[in-house]
This record gives sequence, structure tokens and C-alpha cells, in this order.
Amino acid sequence: MKRSHLFRIFLVLVCLDKGYSSGWNEEMDLFRDLFLTNEGYTSKARPVLDKSKPVIVKMNIALAQVVELNDRDQSLTTNIWIRQFWKNEFLTWNPSDYANITELTITKNWIWTPDLVLYNSVEDNWNGQLDQYKTRIIIRYDGLHTWYIPAIITAGCSIDIRFFPFDYQKCPLQFGSWSYSSPELDLELTRNDIDLSFYQESSQFWLIRTEAVRNSVKYSCCPHPLTDITFTIVLKRKAGFHMFNVIVPSLVLTFYALFIFAFPEETGERMGLAMDCFLTISILMMMVSDMMPIDSNVTPLLGAFMLVSMLSITFSIFMNAVCFNMHRSVAVPNWLHHIIFNRILPLTVFKSCLNSIRKSGNCSKYACCEGVFAASIRRKQSSTTRYFEEMDRLEELKKYAAKFTPAHAYEANTVLDTNSLDEEFVETYEFIQMYFPKPLSNDEAVGGNDGNPPTDAPSFKSQNERDKENVETLLENVYGEEESEYILDFWRCVAQTTDRVCLIFVSVLYASISIGLMYQVPSVSFT
Repeated sequence: MKRSHLFRIFLVLVCLDKGYSSGWNEEMDLFRDLFLTNEGYTSKARPVLDKSKPVIVKMNIALAQVVELNDRDQSLTTNIWIRQFWKNEFLTWNPSDYANITELTITKNWIWTPDLVLYNSVEDNWNGQLDQYKTRIIIRYDGLHTWYIPAIITAGCSIDIRFFPFDYQKCPLQFGSWSYSSPELDLELTRNDIDLSFYQESSQFWLIRTEAVRNSVKYSCCPHPLTDITFTIVLKRKAGFHMFNVIVPSLVLTFYALFIFAFPEETGERMGLAMDCFLTISILMMMVSDMMPIDSNVTPLLGAFMLVSMLSITFSIFMNAVCFNMHRSVAVPNWLHHIIFNRILPLTVFKSCLNSIRKSGNCSKYACCEGVFAASIRRKQSSTTRYFEEMDRLEELKKYAAKFTPAHAYEANTVLDTNSLDEEFVETYEFIQMYFPKPLSNDEAVGGNDGNPPTDAPSFKSQNERDKENVETLLENVYGEEESEYILDFWRCVAQTTDRVCLIFVSVLYASISIGLMYQVPSVSFT
């Protein structure tokens, strides 16, 4: 059994010896000479002959994809390719001794590797440690080591939400040694930016620019400064999603809510429409709050815009309630009358309408001419008084004529000659005749069936006065109804004017604030 085992080992050694001599296993021979028989080499120590000199590690990265920029967690997840270069003075050879082999690719377990980490990593499993990756390392004959690492890393990024969603974000990726200080390990850049040859464009961000900077920082923990390399990625958010799903609906809802001022004051749907807009804008604000990080230091641009929209809708609801309760039965206060009709109304589009109303005296449609209405009441009262004076004069003439004229002649004189009277008197006469067709009969006027003149003239006068009082009472009732309708129309005019003023004022104010907020959006990237 023992002889059998020794014989197998002998055959393997013979085959290896023949393989080396045949030339196909020079790479294995090189590996044996570098790592198995090289007694002066160890992967545990820095690969320098002079221990006072640092290991110079050169690096750069290539950005393949921006995976995610998490606003709430304030982190940036990227897919990058990390490239590191350094020299190992113990691992060199003459290519002519090994069939002109100039490069050897081996696993990292046989080689010393720099302990670079991502300083601002926010991952739980600490994926920022680059030496945990198991990709192979390329060794060149002069000792140059090349290590390519494809990695998906998550780094902390301080999110500036002032101009959200038109914001620029500047996210750093800070790499450095965790254990070695500058005298032991020094970092250098191979280029001043990030390689974008293989970059895949993001659907949420535009890549504005990249930069790379070498830093040497003295920390309180260490006697010597530590070197790090910071790669900066500047991104600009694509605002199309927020524009069409948040901003435009908010604009439409706000102007829709403000448009209720153009509806008639008696429309009950005005309040319901405004409340619907308020609830919808509240839901949109909840959506926006879920997108943004919790930050009490600044107010995001979109948040300010949504707040202005909500305040505008709230103001429209408040003013709608005020205008809806303006239809009262009491007279309009003098100060409000002065403000509406002497200050505001002449400056608005109702000025020409107001002038035409005053000329026509049509106060039933517009309550804008209180003086005209009062004059109309006085004119009707004067016409009523003149009517009864004419009737008294006519009856006196009848009694006087009855002494000299047959009784059948009075019938012709009982008709009032309206052709000689003015239009106002005729209007009052017809109005009274409608309610009192015969204020005084012919028999009473001439004294009875026998055609003799009346003997009870005081009784006739008393009856005429009672008729006059009844007509005046009726006129007062009619005028009272007209006055109530006038007061109601006056309040309607006040409410309508208030609606138009609120519509113009709030619309202009909201548009101005919105445009002012949009002008705050930065047009250039960080400097």
C-alpha cells in the first residue's frame, strides 16, 4: 500500500517535469517560483523593499449606472467599476525565462491588497470594503498589479431639497485606506474625473458632471494624515414626472377653485366644488411629503408651491362663505356702500354698466343707483297726491255744474281727461283705477237718483280722504316690497363685486407667487 502511494507521487513528478520541459506549463512554473519557492515574499506585509517608503496606489472608477437616489434615506446607489494599480517589488520576473510570459492572473489570496474602503458607505453589511471582493488580480512582469472590481455601492448623500423637484444633487464617493496612513500608503489619481465610457443614462436624473479630488486629512486618532480620493457625481433631477403628476394638477385645481368666484352667488355648488379641490390638493400634498426627506431646516420649492395652492383654495372657500351670506334684509352700511360703489366699482369693468344704469334708472336689475330709486318713490308719491287733488277739483266742478245741467250730463264729465296730464300722472291714475275702479260713483257725485246736487259734501270729502289713505297704504306696501327687493339686489351687487375683486386679486397674486417660485430654480450646476 505504501509502495503504491509512492509510485503515484513519482509518476506525478515525472509528468510535471516533462510538462515543464515541454513549455506548456511555464505559467505554473512562474507561479511556483513567485509564491511557493520565494522565501522572501509574504502577502501579509506591504510589498516594498524599503519600509520607509509608502506603497503608491493609483486608482480611478468608471460609472456604469445610477441605480437609485433615495431622497428619504439620503443615499446614492451606483454601479461602478473600481480600478486600482500598485507595484509589488517582490513579484517581478524576466519574461524570457518563462516563455515570454508578461502577465499572470491569480486570485487575491496570494497577494497583498490595499485595504481601501468607502468612507461614506451606509450599507449594513459594510460593502464599502474593497478587499472583500474576490475578483482576480493581474500581475505584470515588472511588479505592477491591476485590480478591477465591479461593485454596487450605497453611499451617503446629503440631499438638498430647496429646489425639489428642480434640484441639483452633489453626491461624493470617498475612498481611502482604513489602516495605513500617508507614510505607509499613498493614493494617487490617474484622471481628474470619472470614466463615463460605459455609463447607462438614468430615467430619473441627468448626469451633469463628475470630478475626482485627492485629499490628505489629519484625524485626531492618528499621528499622520490619511490620504483619500473623493469622486463627486453631480445629478439634476428630471422633473417631468412631478410636473405632470403634481404641479400641473395643482395649478388646474387652484384656478378651478378660484373660478368659483365667477359663478352666481346663489349657486350652492360653489362650496362643494371648493371643498373637492381642497381635498384633492391635500392628497397631492401627502404624495409629495412621502417623496421628500424629513428636513426642518429648509422648505422645498414644491412644498411651498403646494402650500400656496392650498392657502389660495382655503381663501376661496372663506370668501365664498362670506359672499354667500351677504344676501340680507338690512340695509348696506354706508362705509361698505362707499367702498364698493365709490372706490372699487368705478375702477372695474362694471364702470360702463354703472353709467348706463344711472342714465336709464333701471334699479330692478342692478342695485347700483340708490338715488334713482329714492327719486322714483318721491315721484310716485307726488303723482298720487296730484291725482287726488285733480279728483277733488273734478268733483267740485261736477257739483257746481249740477245746479245748471241735467243729471244725464254728468256721465260725460266723470271720465278723466288723461290727454292733458303728464305720463307720471297717467301711470298713477291707471294704477289706482286698477285697485279702485270707481273711487266715487256718479250718484254720489251729483247727489242721488233724483239728479239733485249732493247735500252731504263733508261726507263726500271724508270718503275721498279715506280712499286716498287706502291708496297710500297700498303704495307703501308696494314700495316696501320694492325696497326689500332693492336691498336684496344691492347685496347681490356687493357680493358680485366682491367675487370679481377676489377672483382678480387672488388669481394675480397666485400667478405672481408661482412665477416667483419658478424663477428661484437654479439654471446652472454647482460651481
